[in-house]
Amino acid sequence: MQDPWERERLTDHSLLLVLFILLLFSSPFLAWWSEPNNLWYLPYLLWFMIIMLIAWVLGRHRNEP
Repeated sequence: MQDPWERERLTDHSLLLVLFILLLFSSPFLAWWSEPNNLWYLPYLLWFMIIMLIAWVLGRHRNEP
């Protein structure tokens, strides 16, 4: 059975990730990475970074004793 503290920790990390995603995609940062003269693959790079962060948080949670 999962310890309630572990579940709360996963919830905290998930909430931080959601806030980070909102910061990237609905703030002034949106104007920075969506400018026409930026690299064409920058949005894909941001999504890749988000997916890797989610995998890292979930992997860390599963590997904890």
